[in-house]
Amino acid sequence: MTPGEYLITGFVITIFILGIYGGLRLYKWNKNDMLKKLEKNKEKKKNKKA
Repeated sequence: MTPGEYLITGFVITIFILGIYGGLRLYKWNKNDMLKKLEKNKEKKKNKKA
């Protein structure tokens, strides 16, 4: 392979890894946000019944 092909391959692999990393970060962020929302809704329902 030529140096240009190594450069392109490295670039594609870097973008792929950053995409996976960013996707996992967004998933964790969304999961935590959803859990907070569920807790908030449980508190509202509990207060509404009382």
